[in-house]
Amino acid sequence: MATIKYKMCDETFSIQENSVDVCNNGESRRTISESNSSASAKSPVNVPLKRAFFAIDDGNWDEAARFCDAALELDPESGDAYLAKLMIKLRLKNRSDLGVVLEPLHKIESYQKAYAFGGKELRNELDNYATSFQRRWTADIFKTLEDERWDDAKTLTRKALMRTPENGEYYLALLMAELQVQKREDLAKQKFPFDDRK
Repeated sequence: MATIKYKMCDETFSIQENSVDVCNNGESRRTISESNSSASAKSPVNVPLKRAFFAIDDGNWDEAARFCDAALELDPESGDAYLAKLMIKLRLKNRSDLGVVLEPLHKIESYQKAYAFGGKELRNELDNYATSFQRRWTADIFKTLEDERWDDAKTLTRKALMRTPENGEYYLALLMAELQVQKREDLAKQKFPFDDRK
C-alpha cells in the first residue's frame, strides 16, 4: 500500500491509500477510497480533494475550502478541485444540485476553471446541468403563460435569463408575457406598433 503525503496549512499529512483518515476535528472518519470525486485514487491530489468532498458532504464549508486549497496547491489544474470550490461557494452538498441553481454558473470563476481543466466527463456533466436547467425552466415558464400568470412568467423568465442569457426561448417567453399571449402561434396574430400589416 502506497503512502501519500500532502501539505496543508503549513502541516504535512501522511496517509496510506485505502486506510482510515480522521479529520483534525475528529468528527469525520472515512476511508480514503470513499469519495464523490472522479479523480484517480493514485494521484496525491486526491487525499485533500477527497477530504474536501467529505467536508462538503458534512456541510463543513470552511474545512472543505481549506482542503480544496491544498488540493489546488498540488495540482492547480484539477477540474474536480474547482468543482468542489464551486459547490462550496454555492453551499451545495450534491453536485447534481448545480442543475437547479439560479445563479449564472458561467460567470463564476470556479465553474469556468472546472470546465476548462476538467476532463471530457466533467465537461459533459456540467453541460448536462445547464441543459436540464434550461429544459425545466422553459417548461415552467411556458406553463405559467398557458395559465395566464403573466407576472409569474415575467419573474421566472428574468431569473432564467440571468442564468442563461443566450437562450432565445426566454426572450420569446418574456415577449409573450408582456403581450399576454398564451401560445407561440398566437404571436403571429398580434398587431405590433411597428407592424404595417392591415
